[in-house]
Amino acid sequence: MPIEPTFQWLEKATTVELTVALKGYSPKSLDILLCRNHIRVSCSPFLLDLPLKNDIDADSSSAVLNDGTLLIALTKLHEGVTWGELVFEGTKDVINRRREEAFAERTAHIQHQHEKRIERRIADERMALQMQMTLEEDERQLIEAKKTTEKTEAEEALYKTLADLPPAARCRANSDDDNTSVKAADASSIS
Repeated sequence: MPIEPTFQWLEKATTVELTVALKGYSPKSLDILLCRNHIRVSCSPFLLDLPLKNDIDADSSSAVLNDGTLLIALTKLHEGVTWGELVFEGTKDVINRRREEAFAERTAHIQHQHEKRIERRIADERMALQMQMTLEEDERQLIEAKKTTEKTEAEEALYKTLADLPPAARCRANSDDDNTSVKAADASSIS
């Protein structure tokens, strides 16, 4: 049977602070669940299960474990409201119903946050892929421009060299080109 640990609480205008003694605890077994109107701290052999008198903002609340003492800062949902008491008083059925509703609400909230993280990760991956594709396209265009420039420069150099040749050498170069094209034409007609 679980043991309820000793704890103290202090109410402030915006928070409720709990100090829970967990001597002889196993840090690996610590489990904290903060819901809108309920908290549960399980750390074998201890179990603290408290229905809270008022609502808290579970997302902005925090817990820190230090040398066998758990410090929990519960952020009040409605700042300035004085609780006066920590624990909600009611029938067992009412307490159980509030607990089940709070746990179901928290589970749905956690699931929704998980789905949002997945959607954000997918969107980030898509954006990274789009950026990579854009970079690759820019690089491809740069390479094409460089190839075009180098081809143009090579053609200009060739034409300049041909222009600098004496006319007799140009005729020989042209006749060699004509012979090459005739030979290529004869070879294609043979096949």
